Amino acid sequence: MRCPTVQDLDVDALAQLYDSTVTNLLDNQVAVRRVTCRQRLSCTWFDDECREAKGLVRSLDRAKRHVGSLSDVNSPSVVAWRTQRRQYITLLRSKRPAFWTEHVNTEQSQPPRLWRSFSELLRRGRVPLSTDIDASDLHGYFDSKVADVRASTAGADPPSFTAAPLGCVLQSFSPVTQDDVVVLVKKLPNKQCSSDPLPTWLLKQSVDALAPFLCRLFNLSLACGVVPTRFKYAYITPLLKKADLDVADVKSYWTISNLSVISKLLERLVCRQLMQYLKDNRLLPDLQSAYRQHQLTENVVLRVLSDILLALDTGKRQCSRF
Repeated sequence: MRCPTVQDLDVDALAQLYDSTVTNLLDNQVAVRRVTCRQRLSCTWFDDECREAKGLVRSLDRAKRHVGSLSDVNSPSVVAWRTQRRQYITLLRSKRPAFWTEHVNTEQSQPPRLWRSFSELLRRGRVPLSTDIDASDLHGYFDSKVADVRASTAGADPPSFTAAPLGCVLQSFSPVTQDDVVVLVKKLPNKQCSSDPLPTWLLKQSVDALAPFLCRLFNLSLACGVVPTRFKYAYITPLLKKADLDVADVKSYWTISNLSVISKLLERLVCRQLMQYLKDNRLLPDLQSAYRQHQLTENVVLRVLSDILLALDTGKRQCSRF
């Protein structure tokens, strides 16, 4: 009996094969050892230069203790340690303000990130979550919320829409190439979640070897119109909406879903083809703002301001509405 090959596997089997193979390779190549880490907060501005300087201070401290000349403040080992320690403290005092100044300047056009930076700078710590709320409570709350929305809209009229022009048909997705996969992988940020069998930085380094398999997986998913079941698994993280809300109330939380990196690659491939289809057929509103490239909310503000000024100049009492 012929053994099944990669060409014989379906989408779910390919996704399972990727996770199991990568996990087994890492388990066989990376030795398992117990490491004890001290749990403490790390500063975002504490970079490699600071770590190198700190390591040098600690090595000089061990050297002077090994010599045994702690009482002699003029010994070469003590002088070298004190000099390096002063340089280290000076470096820390300059790194922190320089980092936050550059950080705030680069995020002026992104208010959400800017406010998060302010909260971190002012040391506004997160409120600890309640231990009385578990996953089943959050699940039940959102199930009831969806049920209430469906019940409130059960008797609503069907949605109305404008039919697409003739010839605007998207019957299938175009196959992706290995080069497309490599380019998307290299553009990924170095972030991953617990469901990823491979760290993103290692995925970038191994993308040339993994691209043929990932290309096969993505093309089969696009051709069949099926998202692998494993790609739908997410780790849910509850975040308190505001610090002054009741931590024991499930309504006070946002639920952040973290999907695997490979599932997000598939989403980006589909999104790129859908957006290209909508742009080529002019199916996107010309006056849509936000959530589109080169279509910012500032455009709407400028349009409204222009209409107001034009109305004032012409003596009209109403501006054009769009």
